[in-house]
Amino acid sequence: MNHSLSIITGPDDQKGTAILTVLFILVLLSTLAVYTTEDENIAIRRLQNQRDVEQSRQVVLAGEQWVIKALERDLLNAPLGVDYLGDEWALLQTDVVAIEDGQMQVQAIDESGKFNLNNLLMGKKWMIVDPTSASGTEIEAPTPWYGLFVRLLENTGIDVIYADAVLDWIDADDETTDPEGAEDGTYASADPPYLTANQPFVSVSELANVLGFGQAEMDALAPYVSALPVGDVSDPIFTKININTAP
Repeated sequence: MNHSLSIITGPDDQKGTAILTVLFILVLLSTLAVYTTEDENIAIRRLQNQRDVEQSRQVVLAGEQWVIKALERDLLNAPLGVDYLGDEWALLQTDVVAIEDGQMQVQAIDESGKFNLNNLLMGKKWMIVDPTSASGTEIEAPTPWYGLFVRLLENTGIDVIYADAVLDWIDADDETTDPEGAEDGTYASADPPYLTANQPFVSVSELANVLGFGQAEMDALAPYVSALPVGDVSDPIFTKININTAP
Protein backbone atom coordinates (compact mmCIF):
# COMPACT_ATOMS: atom_id res chain seq x y z
CA MET A 1 0.00 0.00 0.00
CA ASN A 2 1.38 3.41 -0.94
CA HIS A 3 0.90 6.37 1.40
CA SER A 4 1.37 10.09 0.67
CA LEU A 5 1.41 13.15 2.95
CA SER A 6 0.07 16.49 1.81
CA ILE A 7 0.38 19.78 3.73
CA ILE A 8 -2.28 22.26 3.00
CA THR A 9 -1.48 25.86 3.82
CA GLY A 10 -4.04 28.42 4.44
CA PRO A 11 -4.08 32.20 4.11
CA ASP A 12 -2.69 32.66 7.64
CA ASP A 13 0.39 30.55 6.88
CA GLN A 14 1.13 32.55 3.72
CA LYS A 15 0.87 35.80 5.69
CA GLY A 16 3.37 34.47 8.24
CA THR A 17 5.81 33.51 5.51
CA ALA A 18 5.51 36.95 3.94
CA ILE A 19 6.13 38.66 7.28
CA LEU A 20 9.25 36.55 7.93
CA THR A 21 10.56 37.38 4.46
CA VAL A 22 10.01 41.09 5.00
CA LEU A 23 11.72 40.94 8.40
CA PHE A 24 14.68 39.10 6.90
CA ILE A 25 15.02 41.75 4.19
CA LEU A 26 14.82 44.53 6.80
CA VAL A 27 17.52 42.91 8.91
CA LEU A 28 19.71 42.49 5.84
CA LEU A 29 19.22 46.11 4.79
CA SER A 30 19.93 47.34 8.32
CA THR A 31 23.15 45.32 8.43
CA LEU A 32 24.22 46.69 5.05
CA ALA A 33 23.41 50.21 6.22
CA VAL A 34 25.58 49.78 9.33
CA TYR A 35 28.54 48.50 7.31
CA THR A 36 28.12 51.24 4.73
CA THR A 37 28.00 53.92 7.42
CA GLU A 38 31.09 52.48 9.12
CA ASP A 39 33.00 52.44 5.82
CA GLU A 40 31.98 56.04 5.18
CA ASN A 41 33.13 57.07 8.67
CA ILE A 42 36.49 55.38 8.14
CA ALA A 43 36.89 57.09 4.77
CA ILE A 44 36.00 60.47 6.27
CA ARG A 45 38.44 59.95 9.15
CA ARG A 46 41.16 58.92 6.71
CA LEU A 47 40.65 62.11 4.72
CA GLN A 48 40.73 64.15 7.93
CA ASN A 49 44.01 62.52 8.94
CA GLN A 50 45.49 63.22 5.51
CA ARG A 51 44.37 66.83 5.80
CA ASP A 52 45.92 67.16 9.27
CA VAL A 53 49.21 65.66 8.12
CA GLU A 54 49.40 68.00 5.14
CA GLN A 55 48.46 70.97 7.32
CA SER A 56 51.21 70.05 9.78
CA ARG A 57 53.73 69.76 6.95
CA GLN A 58 52.81 73.21 5.68
CA VAL A 59 53.15 74.65 9.20
CA VAL A 60 56.64 73.13 9.48
CA LEU A 61 57.64 74.59 6.10
CA ALA A 62 56.32 77.97 7.17
CA GLY A 63 58.35 77.76 10.36
CA GLU A 64 61.48 76.95 8.37
CA GLN A 65 60.92 79.96 6.13
CA TRP A 66 60.40 82.14 9.19
CA VAL A 67 63.78 81.10 10.59
CA ILE A 68 65.50 81.48 7.21
CA LYS A 69 64.28 85.06 6.86
CA ALA A 70 65.42 85.87 10.40
CA LEU A 71 68.88 84.43 9.65
CA GLU A 72 69.10 86.38 6.39
CA ARG A 73 68.33 89.62 8.22
CA ASP A 74 70.86 88.72 10.89
CA LEU A 75 73.50 88.14 8.22
CA LEU A 76 72.93 91.62 6.85
CA ASN A 77 72.60 93.47 10.14
CA ALA A 78 74.69 91.57 12.72
CA PRO A 79 77.55 93.75 14.04
CA LEU A 80 80.95 92.28 13.19
CA GLY A 81 79.33 88.98 12.28
CA VAL A 82 78.86 88.04 15.94
CA ASP A 83 76.10 85.60 16.89
CA TYR A 84 74.66 85.88 20.38
CA LEU A 85 71.43 85.14 22.22
CA GLY A 86 70.14 88.67 21.69
CA ASP A 87 69.91 88.18 17.91
CA GLU A 88 66.50 88.05 16.22
CA TRP A 89 66.87 84.35 15.36
CA ALA A 90 67.52 83.53 19.03
CA LEU A 91 64.39 85.40 20.16
CA LEU A 92 61.97 83.71 17.76
CA GLN A 93 60.73 81.34 20.44
CA THR A 94 59.22 84.29 22.31
CA ASP A 95 56.77 84.86 19.43
CA VAL A 96 53.69 82.66 19.21
CA VAL A 97 51.61 82.71 16.02
CA ALA A 98 47.99 81.60 15.98
CA ILE A 99 47.14 79.05 13.28
CA GLU A 100 44.04 77.01 12.55
CA ASP A 101 43.31 74.66 15.47
CA GLY A 102 46.40 75.71 17.37
CA GLN A 103 49.53 77.83 17.66
CA MET A 104 52.96 77.81 16.04
CA GLN A 105 56.19 78.52 17.87
CA VAL A 106 59.66 78.12 16.33
CA GLN A 107 63.10 77.98 17.88
CA ALA A 108 66.54 78.30 16.32
CA ILE A 109 69.54 76.82 18.14
CA ASP A 110 73.15 77.66 17.32
CA GLU A 111 74.78 74.26 16.94
CA SER A 112 78.21 75.92 16.87
CA GLY A 113 77.61 76.80 20.51
CA LYS A 114 78.02 73.10 21.31
CA PHE A 115 80.96 70.70 21.21
CA ASN A 116 81.29 69.26 17.70
CA LEU A 117 81.84 65.52 18.08
CA ASN A 118 83.58 65.42 14.70
CA ASN A 119 86.37 67.63 16.07
CA LEU A 120 87.59 64.42 17.73
CA LEU A 121 89.02 63.50 14.33
CA MET A 122 92.06 65.45 15.57
CA GLY A 123 92.80 62.31 17.60
CA LYS A 124 93.78 61.67 21.18
CA LYS A 125 97.45 62.65 21.37
CA TRP A 126 99.79 65.03 19.62
CA MET A 127 103.30 66.38 20.13
CA ILE A 128 103.75 69.81 21.73
CA VAL A 129 106.71 71.75 23.02
CA ASP A 130 107.28 71.10 26.72
CA PRO A 131 106.62 74.45 28.41
CA THR A 132 109.02 73.51 31.19
CA SER A 133 111.86 72.70 28.82
CA ALA A 134 114.44 75.35 27.99
CA SER A 135 115.63 73.36 24.98
CA GLY A 136 112.21 73.12 23.32
CA THR A 137 111.83 69.40 23.86
CA GLU A 138 108.58 67.98 22.49
CA ILE A 139 106.30 65.86 24.62
CA GLU A 140 103.12 63.90 23.95
CA ALA A 141 99.93 65.52 25.26
CA PRO A 142 96.18 65.21 24.76
CA THR A 143 94.85 67.16 21.79
CA PRO A 144 92.75 70.16 22.81
CA TRP A 145 89.49 68.69 21.49
CA TYR A 146 90.04 65.35 23.22
CA GLY A 147 90.82 67.13 26.47
CA LEU A 148 87.67 69.25 26.20
CA PHE A 149 85.56 66.19 25.47
CA VAL A 150 86.91 64.37 28.53
CA ARG A 151 86.05 67.39 30.69
CA LEU A 152 82.56 67.49 29.16
CA LEU A 153 82.03 63.84 30.05
CA GLU A 154 83.19 64.55 33.59
CA ASN A 155 80.83 67.51 33.93
CA THR A 156 77.84 65.48 32.70
CA GLY A 157 78.54 62.51 34.96
CA ILE A 158 79.67 60.11 32.22
CA ASP A 159 82.64 57.79 32.72
CA VAL A 160 85.57 59.34 30.80
CA ILE A 161 86.87 55.92 29.76
CA TYR A 162 84.28 55.92 26.95
CA ALA A 163 85.89 58.92 25.24
CA ASP A 164 88.22 56.49 23.45
CA ALA A 165 85.24 54.52 22.10
CA VAL A 166 83.86 57.71 20.55
CA LEU A 167 87.21 58.31 18.82
CA ASP A 168 87.23 54.77 17.43
CA TRP A 169 83.68 55.19 16.14
CA ILE A 170 84.70 57.97 13.73
CA ASP A 171 88.36 57.28 12.90
CA ALA A 172 89.12 55.52 9.63
CA ASP A 173 91.32 52.75 11.03
CA ASP A 174 90.50 49.50 12.82
CA GLU A 175 93.06 49.97 15.60
CA THR A 176 91.61 50.25 19.09
CA THR A 177 92.45 53.43 20.98
CA ASP A 178 93.98 52.55 24.34
CA PRO A 179 92.87 51.84 26.93
CA GLU A 180 89.10 51.71 26.47
CA GLY A 181 88.53 51.99 22.74
CA ALA A 182 86.11 49.84 20.74
CA GLU A 183 86.38 48.77 17.13
CA ASP A 184 84.50 46.23 14.98
CA GLY A 185 85.48 43.30 17.20
CA THR A 186 83.56 44.79 20.13
CA TYR A 187 80.36 45.47 18.21
CA ALA A 188 80.44 42.25 16.19
CA SER A 189 79.54 40.33 19.34
CA ALA A 190 76.45 42.46 20.00
CA ASP A 191 72.91 41.17 19.34
CA PRO A 192 72.35 42.02 16.56
CA PRO A 193 75.99 42.54 15.51
CA TYR A 194 77.09 45.72 13.74
CA LEU A 195 80.26 47.61 12.77
CA THR A 196 81.76 50.98 13.62
CA ALA A 197 80.91 53.90 11.32
CA ASN A 198 84.57 54.78 10.59
CA GLN A 199 83.36 58.17 9.39
CA PRO A 200 82.24 61.46 10.99
CA PHE A 201 79.00 61.63 12.93
CA VAL A 202 75.99 62.59 10.82
CA SER A 203 73.70 62.85 13.83
CA VAL A 204 74.24 63.04 17.58
CA SER A 205 71.80 60.11 17.86
CA GLU A 206 74.58 57.83 16.54
CA LEU A 207 76.13 58.02 20.00
CA ALA A 208 73.53 55.45 21.08
CA ASN A 209 75.53 52.87 19.08
CA VAL A 210 78.82 53.65 20.82
CA LEU A 211 80.10 51.55 23.72
CA GLY A 212 79.08 53.02 27.06
CA PHE A 213 76.31 55.32 25.81
CA GLY A 214 72.88 54.22 26.98
CA GLN A 215 69.76 56.36 27.25
CA ALA A 216 70.91 58.02 30.48
CA GLU A 217 74.25 59.05 28.95
CA MET A 218 72.52 60.28 25.80
CA ASP A 219 70.10 62.43 27.78
CA ALA A 220 72.94 63.93 29.80
CA LEU A 221 75.24 64.70 26.86
CA ALA A 222 72.88 65.54 23.98
CA PRO A 223 72.21 69.20 24.95
CA TYR A 224 75.93 70.01 24.78
CA VAL A 225 77.13 68.28 21.60
CA SER A 226 76.54 68.65 17.87
CA ALA A 227 77.50 66.73 14.73
CA LEU A 228 78.66 69.39 12.29
CA PRO A 229 80.49 68.56 9.05
CA VAL A 230 84.25 69.16 9.03
CA GLY A 231 84.90 68.95 5.30
CA ASP A 232 87.55 66.56 4.00
CA VAL A 233 88.17 63.85 6.60
CA SER A 234 91.85 63.66 5.57
CA ASP A 235 92.20 67.39 6.31
CA PRO A 236 89.27 68.34 8.56
CA ILE A 237 88.35 71.91 9.42
CA PHE A 238 87.60 71.90 13.13
CA THR A 239 84.71 74.10 14.24
CA LYS A 240 85.16 76.53 17.10
CA ILE A 241 82.70 76.80 19.97
CA ASN A 242 80.67 80.03 20.05
CA ILE A 243 80.80 80.93 23.74
CA ASN A 244 78.07 83.58 23.19
CA THR A 245 75.49 80.84 22.57
CA ALA A 246 77.04 77.89 24.40
CA PRO A 247 74.75 76.22 26.97
